[in-house]
This record gives sequence, structure tokens and C-alpha cells, in this order.
Amino acid sequence: MQAGSLSHAHGIIFMIDPLQLDSVCQQLFNRNATGTDPQAHPERILERLLELFERRHGLHLLSRLGVGNKINVPIAIAVSKIDALSTIIDPSSPLNMTGEHHNALNLTDAQSVSTEVSRYLRQWIGANFCNNIESSFSHFQYFGVSALGHQPDAAHPVVTSPLRVEDPFLWLLYKTNLIKGKKIR
Repeated sequence: MQAGSLSHAHGIIFMIDPLQLDSVCQQLFNRNATGTDPQAHPERILERLLELFERRHGLHLLSRLGVGNKINVPIAIAVSKIDALSTIIDPSSPLNMTGEHHNALNLTDAQSVSTEVSRYLRQWIGANFCNNIESSFSHFQYFGVSALGHQPDAAHPVVTSPLRVEDPFLWLLYKTNLIKGKKIR
């Protein structure tokens, strides 16, 4: 999708590779991320996304003047490779459990995951990133996903068991009124 097309989207999934964040690599491997491009940092990508919407729609988002200036396109911020983060994520975290969505998006589970991911992103990237998301978009939610479900090793080199990959898509479908959502305790 070209950048110009992005401003016409009905939903955005903003993927973050945590293994490209120095703070995460420091915690996991006791070293900084290697070979990362500063232009590919999530804060820089978010800045460019906001600039695109400002140019396309004439919004004054950078001044953060109020609710009327927020982007109405729902954005799902998804941290990938959560399986690789098992040593730095609380074992009882909802990120380590499969989402249970029966005939509707489980809004309670989605909010629990969002709160948890937001907390981690504030630690790993800084509060400014989440604050910019929350002050710029009317509809946002945070997610953690894993395409593999576990880190490959000699015993399980090819076996995959995806974890929560459907959650950002279900949320976007919910926000665009294509599926229902309900609070499940």
C-alpha cells in the first residue's frame, strides 16, 4: 500500500518488532539491538504517519488541540514476537494465553491485553509514544501477537501454534461494525 493510500484506510495495524528495541534487547540479551535504523523506530514511524494524515486531511494533530482533531481511523498497535519475550513478561500475563472469542470479540480480554501491552510499551519505548497514539487517534487498542507461538528449538523447529494473531483483526472488524463485541468476565 502506498503512503497516500494509507490515509484512506478504514483501519491500521501498526506492527512493532520488540527485538528492534534497545531496551528489550538489553533485558533479553544484555546488549543493544544491532543494526537498527533510527528511521524505523516506532516513534519515528508514528511521526510520519501523523504527518501523512495532517497533510491529507488538513488536521492539526501535532498541536494536539483537542478531540475534534483526532484521527477517526481505528489503529491497532501490535507487538509481534511476544513468544520471544517470555522471560521479561509476567508469566500470568494475558499475553501468554490464547484469546477466547466466541461469536463476538471478547472486549474484556481485549482491554486486559491492551492495558498490559500499553504498560510494557511505556517501559520499552517511553510514555511519549503511547501518549501520541492516545492523543492523536479516537480509536486505538494495543495487542501482543506471535506467528509461531513459541521460540523454535531443536525439538520444535517447524511446529507453529500462533498466539493472538487474530485479535487486532477482530478488533478492527468490531470497530468498523462488521462483528459484534461483548464483555465476558
